[in-house]
Amino acid sequence: MRRKELDPSSGQDGADEVAVPSPGELGAALQLVRDLLDWQIETTREIEGIMIGLLEASWVSARDQGSATAVKLIELLTSQEAKVLQQIFLGRTNRQIAKMLGITEKTAKNYVQAVFRKLRVHSRTEAVLVAVRNQWFDNDVHIAEQRSGEADARRRPRRP
Repeated sequence: MRRKELDPSSGQDGADEVAVPSPGELGAALQLVRDLLDWQIETTREIEGIMIGLLEASWVSARDQGSATAVKLIELLTSQEAKVLQQIFLGRTNRQIAKMLGITEKTAKNYVQAVFRKLRVHSRTEAVLVAVRNQWFDNDVHIAEQRSGEADARRRPRRP
């Protein structure tokens, strides 16, 4: 179907005719858009599956490299960075780390960032996971100590 357009400025018929799509053509166009969106969603899910598989394979590979790799990673840290990682492991904030190590909060933050950079992680949780996976703190007496309040709560049984 075709219709003539009016030129709004002159009020006269325009020379160009504009095609008006039929309901069938509109329906076909909408179906095409739906099909494209379905394809995009399906492709995105397939890509996510592939990426998750690759990430899992890289974790298995890193884990299977054994303790030699773990030793190399911990050797990257200075003694002060190792202390900071230990405090991160215990769940301490930058302010608490600074107080415990006798440094400024800004310096503590810089050490935390250095630990993240050297371990190639982006968060405290990831840093702790790396430490746990590599068993860096299993035999460390200081790590075994409980946070204040937790020790007392576990030693004293609750009375009814």
